Order: sequence, then structure tokens, then C-alpha cells
Amino acid sequence: IEKADNQQSTIINHQSSILDVLDMGCGSGCLSLLAAQVFEGRDITIVATDHLPEALATTKINIQKFNQVGKVPPSLIEVTQGGDLFEPILGRRFDVIIFNAPWVVSPARNKAETAIHDPNQNTVRRFFSQAEAHLKDGGYILLGYSDNSGSKAIEKLEDIVQNAGFKIVNLLKERVQTRRSKRKWETIFVYICVKRET
Repeated sequence: IEKADNQQSTIINHQSSILDVLDMGCGSGCLSLLAAQVFEGRDITIVATDHLPEALATTKINIQKFNQVGKVPPSLIEVTQGGDLFEPILGRRFDVIIFNAPWVVSPARNKAETAIHDPNQNTVRRFFSQAEAHLKDGGYILLGYSDNSGSKAIEKLEDIVQNAGFKIVNLLKERVQTRRSKRKWETIFVYICVKRET
């Protein structure tokens, strides 16, 4: 959070008076709530979306809890209907798109596992092929990922970003301990990406 907060001034100074943020694959809503706190005092709209109904329900519950203790204004975060990637927000464009992408490069055994499993990194490829149409001029993508599937998956991810016409302008990373028996440590990455100038 501290490292991400250091990027706040760059993002704020680059944007217009209103900051439109999309939290793609919102899960529990923690990144929407974090964005609301990091950009407190700005004229900001936050849209949270996910393809899992359970995730959207959890996001709504957490937003309500933050509303009740006065940490987030009631109407600050809009939770969409569920849908695949950009389906729920067609036609809208954002200054910042946050995407905590699925980072396990293997098939999902059930629908719940699609939140973290992405065979052949197809979801990430589709995201970047559609992202430009939903990003305002000069906008940023904050892409969360993990090296859970190894260094080759990270290399392929960076190729996907660049082949889609985006440039990685900053990379934040942190090595964290996991609770899995076969893998004690993993590195969490946040890629800050912008559309490459042609």
C-alpha cells in the first residue's frame, strides 16, 4: 500500500478534476475501498465489477460496512451487474483501471477458481485487447499479478502487455510468504501501464 501510495501523486497530477476508476475483478472490494481512501478528497467515481455473483455480493457487504463507520461515502462506489471483463461497463472510459488478474496458469476446476486460474493467460490477453477502448487518454492500468506459475509466466505476461501496445512505466513488487506447503514464498507484482505513443 505504501509503494502504491507513492504513485498517487503521479496519477493525480496527470488527471482531470474528476477521477474515474474501474476495479475489474473486484473480488471482496478491497481495492475499490483502498482507492476510495488513497484518493480521498478528490472528485472520484469508482466502479467495481466482477464475473462472479459471490464476489459482487461480498463487495457490496464490505462497502456497506465501511459506509456504516463513515470511512467511505455511501454513493462513492458503484457495483455493477456481473459480466465478463468489460461487458458490464460497455461505452464507459476510465482514468485508472485496476485489474487483479488471475495468476495461476492452469485450468480452473470450477467457476470459483476462475478468479485465480487462467489457462494460457487467455483472460489477461482478452483484457489487454479490450482495455484501450475503456481507457481515457493518458489513463493508467494497474495490473496485479503473481509469480505463482513461475518466471516464464511473468515473461509471457510482459510480452502480452507490450504486444497490446502498452508500456510498463513502473513495477512494484513484494516477496510474501504463502500458506501453501509446496511453495513457501511468492512475489506479488503491480505493473503500472500506459498506452504506448505511436
